Amino acid sequence: MAEINANNVTLVQLLEDYESLKININHFFLIVVSAIIFFMQAGFALLEAGTVRAKNVTSILTKNISDMLIGGLTFWLCGYGFAFGTGNGVLGLEHFAAIGLEKSGYSFLFFQSTFAATCATIISGAIAERSHFNGYVVFSALITGVIYPIQTHWCWGPGGWLGENGYYDFAGSGVVHLAGATCALVACWIMGPRIGRFTHGKLRDIPANNIPLVATGFFILVFGFLAFNGGSQASMNRPGDGESVAMVFYATLIACCSGGAIVLIAFRLKTGYWKFGPTVNGALTGMVSVCCGCDGFYPWSACLAGAVGGLIYIVIAQLVIKLKIDDPIEAVAVHGGGGAWGLIAGPLLREDGVLSSSASAGTQMLLWNLIGMACIIAWNGLTSFVLFGTLHKLGVLRVNEECELKGLDLFKHDDLAYPEWTPKSLPGRPLSSESDSSTLVQDMGRLVPKDELLFRTRRKVNQNPGAVTVVHGAPANEEAHPPTNRY
Repeated sequence: MAEINANNVTLVQLLEDYESLKININHFFLIVVSAIIFFMQAGFALLEAGTVRAKNVTSILTKNISDMLIGGLTFWLCGYGFAFGTGNGVLGLEHFAAIGLEKSGYSFLFFQSTFAATCATIISGAIAERSHFNGYVVFSALITGVIYPIQTHWCWGPGGWLGENGYYDFAGSGVVHLAGATCALVACWIMGPRIGRFTHGKLRDIPANNIPLVATGFFILVFGFLAFNGGSQASMNRPGDGESVAMVFYATLIACCSGGAIVLIAFRLKTGYWKFGPTVNGALTGMVSVCCGCDGFYPWSACLAGAVGGLIYIVIAQLVIKLKIDDPIEAVAVHGGGGAWGLIAGPLLREDGVLSSSASAGTQMLLWNLIGMACIIAWNGLTSFVLFGTLHKLGVLRVNEECELKGLDLFKHDDLAYPEWTPKSLPGRPLSSESDSSTLVQDMGRLVPKDELLFRTRRKVNQNPGAVTVVHGAPANEEAHPPTNRY
């Protein structure tokens, strides 16, 4: 009898251990993917630091760090409560500052904090090189603490009115990417373009200052995107969880490849060159495009969604330029175009979507996703207009002209990312007494061999005779003190 009781106790203990193991596996899964998603901040920082000019690198890095610092605090204090606290269909009303939150909820809090930080970081690159740091801190706090969480509650929160009615967005094509892009578009419009970006109504190219940084940031973002989408499964202890996460990871990778490849080929056909920057953004758009439905995408549907996303990126990027809106990292085209298309592609191409045998369910999902898209754009557009408009009126949205011309690193941070590149080093002149002025000149914010600059200029003159002549590394038909597309 004693032996039977001992066996029963052992069996009960095994069952308890098994349940604890299942719970811990979920927590571990969320913690690991959250840490990887958090590392996307490094990807954004490197991509943006490589894209802006050398005189603004410290500034953009400081803003990326501030997104983490300010966003982490405000999402903890009020953002998580608004987004995931129990309340009503519009707003969560508990767990502010994590008060009353069970210990079992901390892994999910960490996971959602990384999503909020991602949304805010989308904006930082779009308004790079002219945004005032004082205003940046204010809107970073309000976006992560109030604006983003409220619309998140509608879609993902308990009892959220959109989610309850059929809106479906697995990993945030609309909730994260479209929301961030809408805020970025409004901010760019109110702030205006960088000095010299549009000269006499014509676009002036401002090249990236460091392509290797952009490439490194891109690969980090791809790594983080896999966790961003795959982690949205939010569990790893139910039957089929592993298979679903594997599908999500592979769908994300395929969409990245097809989005980048279609843009690479399109620009080769259009310009005759294999363009690096657009290819990177096309690949990112592909991944954004599958966020909504990647848990139900087969490889062929992920490939199609990513490829269409890449083409949409090209169209939106050109439209933004035609509207004279200056978006240095093309965040609106990548996250806005990809996010909006993702909300449509999910219901269309999922295994249970409109094009499947479950057409009625897919049609219902598509309808509510379109309603959700309109609500996300309206909410973020209106609140951003009020927020950025107020900051503009207060004079803390954009820096003054002198600061923008000479660089935010010197004026706002007193910390140059490249100390050897000082504002005294005018384009085409030696950067220091140690520089070899016979071989090196500064062009478009980059230190380049003089022979390379002359070769590129001669090629432009051959293509368009009489349009450009160069004297000491600067076009002779420009002003003596050119606008800010150098240094």
